Amino acid sequence: MSNSRFRHRPAGAIAALLPPLLLCGTASAQTTDFTDSYRTIEDAAPRAVSEAVATDDSIYLDPVLVSTRGRVERLQDAPASVKVMGARELETGRRDTIDQVIAATPNVTFFDEGSMMAPSIAIRGVGGTIGAIGMDRQQGAAMFLDGVYLARPAGLPSFLMDAGGVEIARGPQAVLHGRSATAGTINLTPIAPGPVFGADLELSGGLHAFGRAQGAVDVPVSDKLQTRTSFSLTRQDGSVKNWDGRRFGDVRNGSVRLIADMTPSDNTTVRVSADYSIDESDGWLVGGIKDVLKDRVNLSIRPVENREIAGASVRAEHDFGPVTLTSITAFRGYNYDVMMDGDYQPRDVLRQAQWQRQRQFTQELRLAGDLGERLNWMVGGFYLWESLKGADMFDWSQVPRSQMSGQGLDKYTNSLSGFAQLTWQATDALEVEGGVRYTYELQRGTATVTATPQNPAQWVAGRASANTSFNAINPELTLRYRFSDDFMTYGRISNGWRAGGIGQGIGNGAVNIYAPEKVWSYEIGAKTEWLDRRLNLNVAAFYNDWSDLQAIKAISPLQQIVSNADAGRSWGFEIEGALSITEHLKTNFGYGFTHAKFTDYKDPILGVNYDNKDIPQAPRHTATVGLSYERPVSANVRFLAGTDYNYTSNYYFMADNAHSRGPVNLVNMRIGFAGDDWKVLGWMKNALDDRYLTSAFTDFQGLTLGTAAEGRTLGVTASYTF
Repeated sequence: MSNSRFRHRPAGAIAALLPPLLLCGTASAQTTDFTDSYRTIEDAAPRAVSEAVATDDSIYLDPVLVSTRGRVERLQDAPASVKVMGARELETGRRDTIDQVIAATPNVTFFDEGSMMAPSIAIRGVGGTIGAIGMDRQQGAAMFLDGVYLARPAGLPSFLMDAGGVEIARGPQAVLHGRSATAGTINLTPIAPGPVFGADLELSGGLHAFGRAQGAVDVPVSDKLQTRTSFSLTRQDGSVKNWDGRRFGDVRNGSVRLIADMTPSDNTTVRVSADYSIDESDGWLVGGIKDVLKDRVNLSIRPVENREIAGASVRAEHDFGPVTLTSITAFRGYNYDVMMDGDYQPRDVLRQAQWQRQRQFTQELRLAGDLGERLNWMVGGFYLWESLKGADMFDWSQVPRSQMSGQGLDKYTNSLSGFAQLTWQATDALEVEGGVRYTYELQRGTATVTATPQNPAQWVAGRASANTSFNAINPELTLRYRFSDDFMTYGRISNGWRAGGIGQGIGNGAVNIYAPEKVWSYEIGAKTEWLDRRLNLNVAAFYNDWSDLQAIKAISPLQQIVSNADAGRSWGFEIEGALSITEHLKTNFGYGFTHAKFTDYKDPILGVNYDNKDIPQAPRHTATVGLSYERPVSANVRFLAGTDYNYTSNYYFMADNAHSRGPVNLVNMRIGFAGDDWKVLGWMKNALDDRYLTSAFTDFQGLTLGTAAEGRTLGVTASYTF
């Protein structure tokens, strides 16, 4: 089989349609033995992962590589519960957004409230915003774009352009990952530059005037410099009908990325990366529950969201022999604006708006080496500077936007942490790994509340400032025992931490300050291989006990702020696997169970007791099954077909358990033909046209409102590799 078949994900060549402004970092690299595991050139990981999971005509399963522990290893060797998807699983028509990836991952949920500004990702019931309001949303699942930490969920890209792989690690990752995380980590990696000149072009069209053109071109300038430039242009007309005949829900996105990989010497690698993306789309399509499930709303104005995301990074790695030094320097930021109907009714009475300006600088240094053949070590430091400015506004439609009442926030964060990890191969079968991270974080911020006399929110005008600091010590311990080459077990204890903060709102003349969230997690698992490497079967069981959950509480009957619940618990398990049924037919499957409850959460102002309520965004059951069939029909043509089924049981949107999303059954299908350098694929998403809510709430008028997911879509994608 020709390597060109999966050299990259089919994409395209028209590289310079948008100005390449700024992007991110890197990921991990080549397979190594234990003694070399910390001396890898991590830049190669996106290509290594995507090639490792590519399907061929072998009866055996291909190895899947992960870099969750800071070194590249087989998924079956990693003592952690990790979901990995490679480039072939992240194509247009299959999975091209992060929520579609999460839908196929047991015990992980994505909740976006119908807006690109507010995605919330929960893993095993941990990490969601639990009703957090306004612009100050800190995510419990640490997110990385090519190894660069994203401080805010609004910084996630809309589409997975030129994606080489996605890794989702479940459970707190206390030591090696950015600011630490209570829920887990999600790392998106692009395809790395190739060693020969080549280009990919992909064109797609579908229902609701869906159109996408994306591509990439590899230009190896020399043996020491390789570049890859990629772009994506996406548009789709809205399918939601307003009461006056207009249709809302338009999508307009453009993205570009440039990656340059350099090897100044045999011992040094450098990656420079930059990206820019822009969204001009409709969002917050809020309406009555029955209406939105039928693609109808009753809005007075079109809700328009605009967002720009940009970033740049430099990653350098040098092997000194005894030790390897890695540096990742990155700057990222986004601008966001939205204007929407404030009362969700045909009359133009109230309007809502929000704006955000976020900037962040991160610097990570890592020094790694080994002490003999059985002992590896790593030490490092991480620094984050963030500026977040913005406001939520809400007022009569006759008031100019510049004079709207609102709650504003202007805050700065400086977070500094140091970490150390030691891995000891005690025997050929037993590995012991321990680590610890210390974090000190300083925040200063100013909250403002402006209000007109007729303000329907009845806010009280004011201004207050504060400085606050947090610190934490977070340990982690993992034991791995291998009974045979095909049977590995592990146990893991970790302590996750989500920083506290200064949020919007003023109560009794003081700024809203909420405490850090902490979680102790206990996990045991097994990774097994059967039938001479034709079947992988992995299991993991977990128990989470966390305190000071970040949630909302009332400071008056009409005002709520981000605060802390006292305690909660979740427990459950995952079963995942893959089976090569024949050389042409393969399947993957997974099931997750989560039981998540508040154990101590009361709101004295509203007089509400949430004890024993289900934690929001924590369905009891999640399941996925996928089938992939590929067979030659002639010397140069292959037939392709596949289907994926994803199930999510009922879960609640808010802590009061008043509104829930019913069970969801998503079926995606694809069929087509491919040659060595081309592919034509017909696809259908949500084939059963399952209609379900993405959010639900009761507004100040007492109306039950929500947003809904898109129904059935279908299209055709054609790609060519030059």
